[in-house]
Amino acid sequence: MKKILISDYDFTFDPHLKDVSLNRETLRKNKEAVKRWREAGNAFVFATGRSKESFTENLPDWNKYADYSIVCDGATAVTGRGEEVFGDCFGEELAERMIQAANNTHLRQNHVYISYTGEGEKEAITPSAYKVVVWSELADDHDTIVRSFKEELGDDLDIISYCGITVIEGRHCLPQDNRETYHHMININVRGISKTHGIKRLTERIAAQDVHVITVGDGPNDLPMLTEYDGYLVERAGDDVKAKIDKSRIVPNVSDLIDKLRNQQ
Repeated sequence: MKKILISDYDFTFDPHLKDVSLNRETLRKNKEAVKRWREAGNAFVFATGRSKESFTENLPDWNKYADYSIVCDGATAVTGRGEEVFGDCFGEELAERMIQAANNTHLRQNHVYISYTGEGEKEAITPSAYKVVVWSELADDHDTIVRSFKEELGDDLDIISYCGITVIEGRHCLPQDNRETYHHMININVRGISKTHGIKRLTERIAAQDVHVITVGDGPNDLPMLTEYDGYLVERAGDDVKAKIDKSRIVPNVSDLIDKLRNQQ
């Protein structure tokens, strides 16, 4: 049975450690471990909330290590050549309702709506969006946006709120001079879209035989795929996420997980 290891990117494959040297070494070990994993006849896939453009900008040579990348939290996936495997976008009717919900909010400070589309990232809510990310300066405005979308579109959208976070360089298409002020982020996907959805869609397309899917991640948006499939969590995950995963399935890094899996073969 073919094995497919599917890894989250930010804080899982790339740990984003404050110690630059340690981060570089950890990332190097993860890349080398993935090469050994694939040389043994297994497949490796990234699953990230980033857009295709943001992910490729951050890891330009990702196709040296992965067969595919699931991006936009599972709404679409691409091959190593950048070709789309599948795509589930918002569409005209839902995008129009989202624009109306956004217009109904009365916010005090700057905020920006960013659509992740197959043609790049756009500062607007568009029908071709696979995912919409909202950034705001104030926590009160952030809460107002979340409340508005949940009240008007809660049955049609999955909304994950991140309040008081630090923007990682290159992670999102925020203007450079705004990265120190926008600390409140909302991820919006069509209801039912998740990394688990993306894994199912991808394996249906590429698997001509039974496959054993193994997943690894660190964040709340990774939990569905970790519980649905053979999931592992990296040690740097938050306590709220760790509380939902068995301690025996917590590993230091992706490279350690790969060594563990190869020893089981």
